[in-house]
Amino acid sequence: MHPALIITLAICGSIVINCLVLKILSSLGWGKFASKYTSFQPAQGTPLKWQSMIIGMAMRYNNCLTIHIGKEGLSLEMPRFFCFAHPPLRLPWSAVRFVKEVKGLGGPRFLYDLGNPKISRVTFFKKVHRAIQERPGAFKN
Repeated sequence: MHPALIITLAICGSIVINCLVLKILSSLGWGKFASKYTSFQPAQGTPLKWQSMIIGMAMRYNNCLTIHIGKEGLSLEMPRFFCFAHPPLRLPWSAVRFVKEVKGLGGPRFLYDLGNPKISRVTFFKKVHRAIQERPGAFKN
């Protein structure tokens, strides 16, 4: 086989495997929200880049999210490289409910129920929680 063909097949195979992994991971977390809250409109509000979130008990999105805190709601976006099977999400504030603060070794974590009706419980960290609570007209739970 020609070396260029081998390299091309290796690159294509890597891309296919990456897309397959992203699709499987999406079905465990992000995909739960995508059917109802996908939005391709530009996100509004203050962007918080490179944030983390945990969906459920185990699906972690570490330091890879851009979260927009806007007047209309909460927008979540993945970087373009990882956006396959992870479309941008926009949840109205009526679908965002603060549940409680949990103390941990890495600092406090803040649990939210997302979805109306609830789709899943997610964990945000201090910076995102503070931005949500400080937005104009914020709900106070």
